[in-house]
Amino acid sequence: MKSDDLYLEAAQLKDQMQQILYHPYLFKYIEPPHIDDDKLLLLCSLTPETDSLIRKETIVSSMLVQIALDMHERILLIDLTSDNHKLRQLTVLAGDYYSSLYYERLSAINERRLTRLLADGIRLINELKTQLLYAKDLNVDQILHIKCNVENNVINQFSIATKDKELPLFVQELMLLKRLISEKIIVENGQHSLWIHLFGRQLNQIYSSPDKIELLSKKDNIVTLKTIDSTIRNTYYRVEEALAKSNNNNNIVSTIFENQKALLNQMAGFANSNFSKEG
Repeated sequence: MKSDDLYLEAAQLKDQMQQILYHPYLFKYIEPPHIDDDKLLLLCSLTPETDSLIRKETIVSSMLVQIALDMHERILLIDLTSDNHKLRQLTVLAGDYYSSLYYERLSAINERRLTRLLADGIRLINELKTQLLYAKDLNVDQILHIKCNVENNVINQFSIATKDKELPLFVQELMLLKRLISEKIIVENGQHSLWIHLFGRQLNQIYSSPDKIELLSKKDNIVTLKTIDSTIRNTYYRVEEALAKSNNNNNIVSTIFENQKALLNQMAGFANSNFSKEG
């Protein structure tokens, strides 16, 4: 499928997903779920499926899994930053609700393999998140490996189901880069980034108890953000080099990378860096 057709398909699917996700009562109290345009485009670009119904339902169902996982990730941020029990309860319910929708839709088209692979992916993601919360003595590379797996798992399982192969490593690193940049922007906008706080707790060896997790101190946060900046730079250059060496014919991947480059050139601490070199 041509790039223009993929963009059109993704836009149409996003409109349909917004209708699927809408819940008038939930949306009175919680922030509507975010639909990641890049992940949606990647799913559209990966599948060779030509049956329009199966294509639509497999893509939408995979995105519902991602959204359900993202909603459940919000719960810990709520625990860290507020005592709003109603918000927490409704966020749990929203995540469970969206998770049930993916299973229902795949069952309707008898898509057993993708259902199984996505279920396996959900289990692995939960195990990795638990490791990030409670493991001790993780180094930076181990933390990033966990986060890269969490960030890419749904798309990777989809790729295995539809193409019988995993995402290329440089694409996985690109999606990690995108997430790192996104989390840094959250901090620059004066908000809390759950993932940067979890990263910082491991980096500064502040280990969590099962019943209490607190925000980083100002000092630990400064150390963490410096490490995040360095990690963003290193990841960017690895992805740039891998893209240059690869036989990448996925215009979606190239566009995602260029968009991250543009974001970096606008961010504090990166604006004067050379992220626009030829090559």
